Amino acid sequence: MCIRDRSSTNATQLTITPDVGQVTAQGSTKVTPADSQTYTITATGPGGSGNASARVTVGTPPPPADTGTSSDMTDALFLKEVRDTYFDLDKADVRADAREALSHTAEFLRNYPQLKVTIEGHCDERGSTEYNLGLGDRCV
Repeated sequence: MCIRDRSSTNATQLTITPDVGQVTAQGSTKVTPADSQTYTITATGPGGSGNASARVTVGTPPPPADTGTSSDMTDALFLKEVRDTYFDLDKADVRADAREALSHTAEFLRNYPQLKVTIEGHCDERGSTEYNLGLGDRCV
């Protein structure tokens, strides 16, 4: 906060309270109160004295705006680290490369317990609905 553009005619002394003290008759004085504060300037001269007050209100700064940076970083990491698992046609057994992908994904999810995920399995469109449902049941 800057107390600025003060001007006094015929004052021989100007004092700002609290905690600032004597100031020049013209100019600006910077104040940085930790809490809200009322400042009073007293001008004294041959004709007497006069006072003026100004209140500086110190508010709590707003919380930092959520730029999504943390979430964006986690999303990018998720896309990089979570691997799809594929099955061979007409098979319900987990392939060796799929085991590796599942292990990698499981390790990532253990390191980020705050993430909530849904694990789904899908069959391709080559089998009938009944066949694909049966195949999915064999994977359990």
